[in-house]
Amino acid sequence: MPNISAAVPTSPTTPNAGSAISTLNGENTYVSFRYRRLGESIELVSELSVYVGGRWWPEVLDRQCTTDEDEAFGIACDLEHEAVRQLKIRDEPAWFSDPCDFQTALERAFRREAMQHAVAAE
Repeated sequence: MPNISAAVPTSPTTPNAGSAISTLNGENTYVSFRYRRLGESIELVSELSVYVGGRWWPEVLDRQCTTDEDEAFGIACDLEHEAVRQLKIRDEPAWFSDPCDFQTALERAFRREAMQHAVAAE
C-alpha cells in the first residue's frame, strides 16, 4: 500500500465528486471541498485524493465547523490555501479550480440554499 502521508486509508475508494462543491485539481492529485449543514453548524471539509496504483486514495486534510456564514467564507479561503500548499508539496505543477475557487463555490451554495428556502416558503 502506498504511503500518502501518516494517515493512509485502510481501503481505496472512488472519489465522490458529486458531493464536492469545488475541486482544486493537479495532474494526479486533487483536493475536493465539501460543506454540509449540521443543525446550526456549517461543516467544511477539504479532502486530498491521490491516484496511485490505479486507485484513488482519499485523506481528509481538514475539517472545521462554524455557525457563522461569514466566518465560513474565511475558513474556505484557508482550506484552499492549504490545498494549494499540499499540491505544491506533491509537485503537482498544473493546478486549477473547478468550477471556481472554494469561497465562491460556498457563496453559490449558500445562495442556492436561500433560494430553495424562499421557494419552499411560498
